[in-house]
Amino acid sequence: MKKTPAASRVVMTETVLPGDGNPVGTAFGGKIAQWIDVAAAIACQRHCRERVVTASMDDLHFLRPIRVGMIVELRAQVNAAFRTSMEAGCGSRARTRSAGNGSMCVRRS
Repeated sequence: MKKTPAASRVVMTETVLPGDGNPVGTAFGGKIAQWIDVAAAIACQRHCRERVVTASMDDLHFLRPIRVGMIVELRAQVNAAFRTSMEAGCGSRARTRSAGNGSMCVRRS
């Protein structure tokens, strides 16, 4: 049975709380990386129906600041699957509570 990337798709939403931010009011990069790792792991677990661990991250690009109080939407999916490993991609969009649309803030592959 062939699995599609859509079958592993995950949408996760988080709010940047004061404890997730630094003194200048933006989110800690490590907190965003943690959320990305969790979303990607869930996508991989959906794909293989087994426990997974993150072995490495190719790159992580912070495109614009994510401020305390913003809502972050993370979208992850499995892009490729091999015999003993998988590759997942994850992107995130951040928006204020009052805005209807958001902008891409972080990309991971």
